Amino acid sequence: MIQDGRPRRTRILVVDDDPKLLHRIDLALQDQHDLATTASWRAAPDLAREFRPKLIMLDVVLGQSDSAGFELLDQLKLLLPDVDVILMTGYKTLGDRLMQALQKTAFYYLQKPFGDEELCAIVERCLSQRWLLEEYHIGQRYKREVEDARALQAGLVPAKFPNVGRLSLSCRYKPRFRLGGDFADYAVLDGSRVALILADIAGHGLAPAMLTAVVKSAFHSSNAEDFAPDAVVHRVSESLAQCTETHFVTLVAMRIDPDNEVLEYVNAGHPSPYKWGVDWPPVPLTESGPMISPMPELRSLPHVKQVVPFVGSERLLLLTDGMLDLRGPDDFFGATRVVEQIARWPMGGEVLLDELISAGTEFSAEIGQEDDVTLVSVSFL
Repeated sequence: MIQDGRPRRTRILVVDDDPKLLHRIDLALQDQHDLATTASWRAAPDLAREFRPKLIMLDVVLGQSDSAGFELLDQLKLLLPDVDVILMTGYKTLGDRLMQALQKTAFYYLQKPFGDEELCAIVERCLSQRWLLEEYHIGQRYKREVEDARALQAGLVPAKFPNVGRLSLSCRYKPRFRLGGDFADYAVLDGSRVALILADIAGHGLAPAMLTAVVKSAFHSSNAEDFAPDAVVHRVSESLAQCTETHFVTLVAMRIDPDNEVLEYVNAGHPSPYKWGVDWPPVPLTESGPMISPMPELRSLPHVKQVVPFVGSERLLLLTDGMLDLRGPDDFFGATRVVEQIARWPMGGEVLLDELISAGTEFSAEIGQEDDVTLVSVSFL
């Protein structure tokens, strides 16, 4: 990471048999970096193994041997393959061995005698290039992790919601980023009944996207309780209990029995779904409990299952707050505009969802989408 235009503090090992030069280098660099110095080429490998430097400054000629510096360079690169090396030499011309070292192993060289300004410039240039390269590799690794998480999340949300018995299910998902925190799913119960969940995990990026897998697992594990909405909420709450208090979920869990015309639901701090008929206006299905959070004061509050009729001429719309919170030049899209769209397209289904997405995109064109938008429609065939 480059900080304030300069490389971050770095461990540097300096090997030279001139104690005065070691002292001068130490004075020149100690305010910006952590240094270890040695005049003994024999002690250098053990010191490098213990100090784990990111940069080594190495004299080419150590003692009476013209080859000791190069032999030590080979040892140090075997020990620390990723370390950068700056060679120091009193040679007036570059010999073959020095040239080979520069071509294969070393970053650069300093011609003795050199001044503090030249020393600092070469060191900073070397470290700047090192951190830029490291940040590039970190960025590439992060991109791969995001792609892996995106592929996982894409596999968690059904590609298409089906018709189940007398019911038609539809869904639209428009994330703000490539990774979002919204999640929708369904389960078919004994051929005609349907369980639904629409959840919004707080935040954006990797953490909320990965938590969608936790919510999905909790939802499907509630098949043991026949997908009762309060059981779904309880299992999601238990799954999030070990998370940090910054992670919270709002959701609506539903179980629909079209044969008996009954809708059961729990609304855990989520925007109200709407239920309407062709001949009567939308009615919000209000909250029946708080959002789901690891916070003890919220975990102790109840989530109450609600039971309402759902007859053959009625429709349902579930939505996340990303729809309501779309911003135009003067205000938010809000519930009023959602209800207006329902009035225009009272048959619901995919047509209503597409018109809502289109209206929201046009409304927020100047500012842009600031949150994930997910919509689910349920209607009788």
